[in-house]
Amino acid sequence: MGYTMSSLFTTGGIRGGKSKGFQPRSFNMGITQKVFEQTGGFKFDRLAEDIELSVRMRKLGFRIGLIPEAYVYHKRRTNFKEFFDQVANFGKGRALVGKAHPGEVKATHWFPAFFLLGIILLLVLVLILPALSLTGVAVYCIYFLTLSIDCYLTTHSIPVSLLSMPAALIQLTGYGYGFLKEMIGSR
Repeated sequence: MGYTMSSLFTTGGIRGGKSKGFQPRSFNMGITQKVFEQTGGFKFDRLAEDIELSVRMRKLGFRIGLIPEAYVYHKRRTNFKEFFDQVANFGKGRALVGKAHPGEVKATHWFPAFFLLGIILLLVLVLILPALSLTGVAVYCIYFLTLSIDCYLTTHSIPVSLLSMPAALIQLTGYGYGFLKEMIGSR
């Protein structure tokens, strides 16, 4: 889960890195008193409160940066069910940020939703056009193989590389589910 949360092949690639657009997460965010007073602190309750605050800080002209030398140890969820719930909330939170701040949902934030919709379409195609569904299955297999190879090159661990595939599947479908549910369901 740690690898998939930071991989460019999953939602880790949409978080904003060292470049312009970095959005610190609440588990490693530090702000000055002046920033707190001018922003009023967190406005959201629990979901994407850190991203939303980062957006307001940027809009008010405050400097946001990453200190690469600072290490933060953050505990991830310990099983796939908890991980699914966490990333579904991330997807929902991103949609909430987009509703509060138009323009903050980029094309890359839709990737997990399209990933999920692709799997659903693939399941339907298996029933209707089995031959065509093989192309879709091949695309997903190539994606997961690429992800697993990158994971091995990053972690040098075969067990972690093998676990990266179900972790990425859960991460992308969970995020996509939460994102679509919020974008479509609560208008």
